[in-house]
Amino acid sequence: MVVSSADACGGSRQSEAIERSAEALKPMGEAGIKEGVTVTVESHAHGIAESVDAAQTLLDSVPGQKLTLTPAHFVALGFRQDEVAALAPRAARVRLRQARQGRLQSRLEDGTINLPAFLGALKDAGYEGWLAAEHIHQSYMNALFEDVISETVKMRDYFRGWLD
Repeated sequence: MVVSSADACGGSRQSEAIERSAEALKPMGEAGIKEGVTVTVESHAHGIAESVDAAQTLLDSVPGQKLTLTPAHFVALGFRQDEVAALAPRAARVRLRQARQGRLQSRLEDGTINLPAFLGALKDAGYEGWLAAEHIHQSYMNALFEDVISETVKMRDYFRGWLD
């Protein structure tokens, strides 16, 4: 579920929305630590933690909190890749698809995410989790026009080539 800062606080400032979200997440984070389960939050375009700074603030506010990192959300909003890569040490899950500013999804060959550099940042951060190819078909943020089956196959083949 995506919750905007306005939804979370009845129109209050983003910092208040992050604070309220952190308070709601703390019991889940504590339960996860107790049970050995990683609890994640996903930074999402037009959500509470849609900026790199907001995501870091939310993560820092909840003990044990990790991130489901989908760089496309940040890139679509105009964040630079080096800014997004700074979140790699906090990632517990990674979902990849190609994107560019204003488009939450684009064809592999048309996007602006430098996949080798991003995967290198994950490796440098010690990320050992799964990489998921996440392609969507919806009108939200211009993500309706790509053939998701073809893009998933291309991303799979890209992963395989990168691992060799």
